[in-house]
Amino acid sequence: MTLSLALHAALSGLTAASRASGVVSENIANALTPGYARRSIILDSQSDVSPGVRVLGIERHVDLGFVGEPVAVDPTILQRLAADNFIPIVAPVALGADGAPGGTDENADIHGDS
Repeated sequence: MTLSLALHAALSGLTAASRASGVVSENIANALTPGYARRSIILDSQSDVSPGVRVLGIERHVDLGFVGEPVAVDPTILQRLAADNFIPIVAPVALGADGAPGGTDENADIHGDS
């Protein structure tokens, strides 16, 4: 490895580390910010011709199960169903790959006729 390639590899590593520390500091600074989602850096090694590290991107981690805080709940219809000996079942509405009912939700649970 030539000195030029070694310096290039070192510079790419320092650049990636700088981006990573920036992402970490943003995560810490926004830890209590409502709606903020943690982020992480995606790294990859460069080719053997030009060794080093490259930043592929920043990934945002989102909790798909969290939809917000309930504001109000009206239990009237559930109480009526329970009084009539019906068992209310609350299920997500899911569509298949073709857009027709009967797909899976984000947990890969099957719904409908599929």
